[in-house]
Amino acid sequence: MCEGPEEIEASLSRLVAGLEVSSLAGFEAKRLVGVFPRLERLATAAKALCAQRVASVASHELDGHRSAGSWLAAESGESIGSALSLLEAAGQLVGLPELADAFRSGELSGSQAKEVAGAAAVDPSAVTELLDAARTENLE
Repeated sequence: MCEGPEEIEASLSRLVAGLEVSSLAGFEAKRLVGVFPRLERLATAAKALCAQRVASVASHELDGHRSAGSWLAAESGESIGSALSLLEAAGQLVGLPELADAFRSGELSGSQAKEVAGAAAVDPSAVTELLDAARTENLE
């Protein structure tokens, strides 16, 4: 059975709390630096998708927030602009399965997904080309 989010968070918390960076060999530290950005992107994708669901069923109102953006900003500690941007990116994934798969797999950051989705809205046939560019170039 797959671990739930709470167990994954607890495992990662233990890993970070127990990380003795001075005992790591340089190649080990380098490998970890390569792993953590992907974890960040995966967490961002999960946050975006779940936040989009909160927005779609207006669960944010249960906490007294008028908008899902203000709720997400308060929940995540980011600016309202960043929260709205992430919600917008998640909303744009509908109808773009190739982009959704890339975002869900941790290949793209939230802002990369938003950029690709925005450009794909203009030319949906260019999704593959846009994804290739996002994977190899810094779109942020």
